Amino acid sequence: MTALHLTGLQKAFRSKPNTDFLSPGSTFRVPARRCLRWNAPPHPRLAALRRFRAQNKNRQLRLNRIETGDGEVIYDFAQREICDETGPLLQLADPTSEIENGQTYGPLKVECEKAVLAAFGARATLIRPTFVFGPGDDTDRFTYWIERIARGGAVLGPTFPELGLQWVDVRDLCPWLIRLAESRTTGTFNVAGPTQTIAWREVLETLKVKNAPATTLHWATPEILEELKMSLPLAAARRRPRRMVSDAAQRAGLGYRPLADTVAATRAWWAALPPARRAKPERWPDPALEREALKRLGVSPA
Repeated sequence: MTALHLTGLQKAFRSKPNTDFLSPGSTFRVPARRCLRWNAPPHPRLAALRRFRAQNKNRQLRLNRIETGDGEVIYDFAQREICDETGPLLQLADPTSEIENGQTYGPLKVECEKAVLAAFGARATLIRPTFVFGPGDDTDRFTYWIERIARGGAVLGPTFPELGLQWVDVRDLCPWLIRLAESRTTGTFNVAGPTQTIAWREVLETLKVKNAPATTLHWATPEILEELKMSLPLAAARRRPRRMVSDAAQRAGLGYRPLADTVAATRAWWAALPPARRAKPERWPDPALEREALKRLGVSPA
């Protein structure tokens, strides 16, 4: 479970003083008359997965289990571009392999789900979120685009601006997770908003700030990004559209707030961070590389 999830869960629990959150990996408590127990999901690393399997082998588990996976990396979108919870999942080519890399990350997530189902059976709740945005997001991925658009000028955007982007605000996700646990709702749920497809072009247009410097968007080419060994946050170098369907989660009570709300809260959170933290964002593109990419597109960065 990411730090962002835990931050959101802590905030959600402030309004629920009669509930405890217990996790072997990371625990926080609120004085409670009743107790809601969660187990930390196995991390998609072989050692953690083996440890989880060993700990739960032959145990009589009485607790419900909520496992948060990652829908973006577990579905085999090459087989099906639009996936509900029955979509094809990535599989390890060699189940005995000891390799951990970008190619095995998704299949190892699938193995985590299998381990949870083997231990908890019908008591398991599997959550497959796409990107999680909002205040507290220390990955800095979405924050990059908020800040970059605010600076104005010529902005290097993703290669395929008409492809859709999906996300969920942490302030929508975490209270919903708590409600699932409290009601002991089980099953598998994709978590990917908004309810209607929104393209990258529209997302970046939404980020523009009134009275900020004028911004023009220019779309990178795969060749330029490869030549410069450059990547853009959240933007995959793929041509084919893909989408996760989250109707089941919405029927179970999940709602998606407007993008403008997420942007405003994330911007305020980022602005309140210490200057030293904001000076060292995680994996933001080098401005010099962006200028060079724009130059190769025939655009003046100024």
